[in-house]
Amino acid sequence: MEKRPALLSNEPSPVPSAGVAMASPSSLTKLFGPVRRIDLVVFVFLLVVWAMQIGLYQRVESYQEDSSCYIGLAHSLITTGRYEFNFKLHTEHPPGLPIILGATSLLFGGTYDADVRVVASLGVFGLFLAYLLLRKREPPGSLVPAAVCLLLGTSPYFFEIATKGVLSELPYFALSMATLLVATKVEEAPSTKSRISWSAVLAICTLGAVMVRTAGIALPLGMMLWLGWAQLGKKPKASRRFLAFAPALVLALGAQLAWMQWTKKVEVYHLPGKYNDYVSQFKMKDPRQPELGQASASDLAIRGANNVVIQSADFTALSLHTSWIEPMWYSPAVFLPLLLVLLGWWASVRGGNGDFVEGYFACYAGLYFLWPWDSGPRFVLPVFPLVFLYFSRGARSLMKIARERWQPSMIVAFASSVILSVVSAWLTFAHHRPSSLQEKSSVAFFVIVAAISGFMAFADARNAPLTWTRGLVGSSGLRWIRLGAGTCVFILVIVGITLQLRIGIRNLSPDPSTYLHYPSVSAAKWVEEHTPVSEVLMAGQDVIVYRVSGRRVIPFPVTTDARLIVGTMRLYGVKDLIVLTRTGADSLYLPRESDRLAILMRSYSKFFRLVNSGPGYQIFNFTDH
Repeated sequence: MEKRPALLSNEPSPVPSAGVAMASPSSLTKLFGPVRRIDLVVFVFLLVVWAMQIGLYQRVESYQEDSSCYIGLAHSLITTGRYEFNFKLHTEHPPGLPIILGATSLLFGGTYDADVRVVASLGVFGLFLAYLLLRKREPPGSLVPAAVCLLLGTSPYFFEIATKGVLSELPYFALSMATLLVATKVEEAPSTKSRISWSAVLAICTLGAVMVRTAGIALPLGMMLWLGWAQLGKKPKASRRFLAFAPALVLALGAQLAWMQWTKKVEVYHLPGKYNDYVSQFKMKDPRQPELGQASASDLAIRGANNVVIQSADFTALSLHTSWIEPMWYSPAVFLPLLLVLLGWWASVRGGNGDFVEGYFACYAGLYFLWPWDSGPRFVLPVFPLVFLYFSRGARSLMKIARERWQPSMIVAFASSVILSVVSAWLTFAHHRPSSLQEKSSVAFFVIVAAISGFMAFADARNAPLTWTRGLVGSSGLRWIRLGAGTCVFILVIVGITLQLRIGIRNLSPDPSTYLHYPSVSAAKWVEEHTPVSEVLMAGQDVIVYRVSGRRVIPFPVTTDARLIVGTMRLYGVKDLIVLTRTGADSLYLPRESDRLAILMRSYSKFFRLVNSGPGYQIFNFTDH
């Protein structure tokens, strides 16, 4: 791959720098390359991150939906050997994470506390693997790999997702980074025996990633994209490379196809709002409103455009340790990162320099750009190291262009900023609602950039003595940019650690009544105490209610058709209906549960009797006579 100057790197100097290699055991050197001081700093940092997550995890489970499902599936595998949840075979989540939890339970016990710490440990291990991967892909002395670990490791979101539940993001993060890293070892293998060994490890890692998270299909797809491109380009060693990667392709794709075929044969609930696999969710115009029907081509195009903006905003939020960046395409916090990431990715693939990593990133991004759910930064997190890598390369490429074509670059910057100033001003002020701080800041940013770039471009055109401006992207200017970037990373690390400690302290003595799903948990506990084990329930949060109560729970259909709801209750012998009334817990699907209850009461009120109500929930007994 083409060597490019690092945005965050150490300049050669008489004193030892972070990039100077230290004496290290030959085995470590052979596996990871020369060990440098910065590597030791990162390793110590990761140990601190791991210790914080292990020690400050949330002591009382919050019963997140996916977390409850994974823990329940693992328990089923251990106790019955069946992949079953809520008295039915499970078809939505692949079995990778439950298998991991089941295996680790033999060592640590199958408790919530143990499962959280296992997942957190996998997340930190993923950070370590990401560091090794980026270190291979960056020039010697680059501090970009360290910056990625520092920023993601101190992210409040990363800490929360590691300490408050059992989700697939962090195990997938570790397995996907392992796959990409092992792929480089396959490429570098000095002998046939070594290549076969690494090829076997690659196949296991790829299989694990696909089985932990369906999005892992981006790994074999990216592999195929890269291998196919190399084969068409008749690159050297293309055939040998294909043979080395074939086991991973066959195993991962075969497992995915087998999983999909198995799920088709399983009896499932065919109810509005209950999705039994990811393909059915993908096809919907909006899974939160199933009555809108399936998505058209134009719906997919609009979804893709919206998701590009949302994911760019999520990347910025993760980087800056903030909980929210408004997903406005004209915001500098969204527009500029997106531009730089695209430029950096293109700089990585142009001239045939791209490889498996670029192919995987393209497939993963394409998959989630068309995904119908917005679940915050959880989709960006597993590829954050790659996004930041392309972001830094895009910044370097932009500075290189400016250095080589200074005046044209300033003219383009001026014209673009003027257009964006006008557009952002119109979108911000041409309405009758209060403008947010981010909207006003966007307008001010582009106005300032237009003024500065215009002054530089046209003053330079008159041969004014502005040669100092060119120095901004010269060697002296780059040193100041590196210093500024390093200072920003340092400040963000301090802010991130402070925020993580605050979250961790709250985790030690949490107030369960503040949890999002507290109403569902409370209702399920009441049902557990006051109904027989054979009772059949209906609830919108069927996963959580089953996990807590142990009763069979039929999903509350997301529909305005009262006859369909009552017919479903009769079909499955439902005795009790749990309805959420607290806004936060009842905000995912439309119509909301309280609205569905009102529809039911208009036509079938005589069949329902209120038997209990609590904080954010009501329980009705259903009598069909």
